[in-house]
Amino acid sequence: MNHSGTISELRADILIGADGRNSWLAHRLGLTGAAEMQGRSVGFQLRLQVRDVTHGRVEIHLFPGGYAGVVGLGDGTVNLCLAVEKEKLPHQRQIEFLWNSCLPHNPYLKELLRRSLRVGEARSTYPVYFKPRRCFADGVLLVGDAARVSEPVSGEGMYFAMKSGLLAAETVGEAFCSGDFSAAHLSRYERACHRSFQFRRGINSLIRLLVYRPRLLAPLVRFSAKQGRLLDSLVDAICTAEPAR
Repeated sequence: MNHSGTISELRADILIGADGRNSWLAHRLGLTGAAEMQGRSVGFQLRLQVRDVTHGRVEIHLFPGGYAGVVGLGDGTVNLCLAVEKEKLPHQRQIEFLWNSCLPHNPYLKELLRRSLRVGEARSTYPVYFKPRRCFADGVLLVGDAARVSEPVSGEGMYFAMKSGLLAAETVGEAFCSGDFSAAHLSRYERACHRSFQFRRGINSLIRLLVYRPRLLAPLVRFSAKQGRLLDSLVDAICTAEPAR
C-alpha cells in the first residue's frame, strides 16, 4: 500500500525474509513447525532504574531454574534479561514471582533488585530458543532470526544474523548468474549456513546445557579461572570477528 492508500502488487525474482523469530513469511510458506512453539525456557526483559550502575558492562548471573543478563544502558537504568525454565513459573503473576521468589536466590541479583525501581513494561517471549527451521523455498531465503534463533547465553545473535545475510547475498548472486531461483538451487544457502555455524552452535549448545545445571557449571567456572588459557580460548572461539571482505 502506497501513501495514497492504493494497493499495489510487486513482483521479484527472489524475496529475502528478515522479519524476525516470528517471521510472517516463514509461517505463510509453511516453513515453521509445531516444535517452534515448544521449548524449555521463557524469556523476560525488564528495565530497572538503579543507582551506581556500570555503563556498558555485560554480566551473566545464574539462579535456580535459569540465568540473567545485566547491562547498564548509560542513563541510570539497566536492562535485565532472563531465561527461566517454563516449569518453574506459576501460571499467573510471573514477574512478581521472579522479583520476590526466584531472582533473590542469587546474592548479586538480590542486592540489585533491592536498590532498583522497575520502569516501563515487562516483556516476554516463548520459547527462548528453537532449532533452525528450513530457510529456503522457491524464490525465498530466510536470514537472521527468521531462520534460526540461538539461546542468547553466548551472545552471538548479531553474528548469526549478519553472517547469514552475507551467505544469502552470495547465494542470491549465484542465482542471478544462473537464472535459477528454485528451492533446489537455493538449498545451497542452508548447507552453507550449516557449515559456517556448526562449531559456534555446538559451543552454544554446550553452554546452554551447563547454564541450567549450576552444579556442573560452577566447578567448570572455578577450573577455568585457574586455567586462564582455557577460558581465553573459549572466549576467542565465540567472540573473534571474521575479517571484512
